[in-house]
Amino acid sequence: DLTSATNKLDSLEEKLSELTGLVEQYAREREEALERERLMAVKYKELDIFKLDVIARELKGLDNKLGVLGSDAKGLRMTAAKLRSPDEQTMMGSLGDRMLDECKQLRAHIRDVIHECLSETQKMHIGVGIDDPLAAGVLQEGGSMAARVVEEVIERPDHGNSRAGRLRQQDEVIGGRLRTSPSPTPVGKR
Repeated sequence: DLTSATNKLDSLEEKLSELTGLVEQYAREREEALERERLMAVKYKELDIFKLDVIARELKGLDNKLGVLGSDAKGLRMTAAKLRSPDEQTMMGSLGDRMLDECKQLRAHIRDVIHECLSETQKMHIGVGIDDPLAAGVLQEGGSMAARVVEEVIERPDHGNSRAGRLRQQDEVIGGRLRTSPSPTPVGKR
């Protein structure tokens, strides 16, 4: 009985040491996996696929501001025509023309960037036409997206004071549905 109990004890101690080794091995593998996950999270934060949407919204905002500036330049040209001195009229008119041309070129370039860098869905999301007649069509060739990360983000990025970032976060809360703006009121039916 003593020998069989001793053999059984030795067998159990051997199994215990095997299991202890397995536990240590699994613990090391777990730590390595956690480290890999942490590194992937850091790389994912560096990529931050939502930056493209923020950039797109900011570009759209700049496009709108350039449109307003273009309208102001047209107003400057019209006001210049009302000046009494022909020299002042010429000087102010040419200044207005230069400002208007520069606004048109900048808007066309912004629209080219939007056209080349965004998908059709993203263009609709920020309110830019898919086929844009105002684009210049001369954007330089750029890189291409090598991969796309499709994984749910638990932590929301901090966009600081960016209005576009807050809008993007609101869109995520809504569930990614496109918002539809109310239809404009026809002229004379107010």
